[in-house]
Amino acid sequence: MAAVWPVLSDDRLQNRPTIQIAQNDKSPKDVKKPSTRLPNGFGKLELTEDQKERIKGILGSFNGRIDDLEAQINDLREKRDAEVEAVLTGPQKAKLAALETESKKKKAEKSKSSKSAPAEASSGE
Repeated sequence: MAAVWPVLSDDRLQNRPTIQIAQNDKSPKDVKKPSTRLPNGFGKLELTEDQKERIKGILGSFNGRIDDLEAQINDLREKRDAEVEAVLTGPQKAKLAALETESKKKKAEKSKSSKSAPAEASSGE
């Protein structure tokens, strides 16, 4: 795995967040970038630059572990789904696939109509 990190000044190198990329695992657009944002509301706390950097370092140190746990959860879900699917008969698997396809179509149509609805409503005024 290759570590990827942004260019940082020497004083920030100790607390740099890293992202592990497995070969042929994810495309660059699927890889999360290290968070450099403070949590919501922290901008109103009048933090010093030192506090901001320390908080970002803390967040970065936990983000890697959280990403690892999320990957484990995704693996478990995939294994669970495969075991559940193994119980189904051929016709049941085909029907499930058709239901999933139909559900995706409805979701896409709903998403498309909700995006265009505000534009149509505003153009009518």
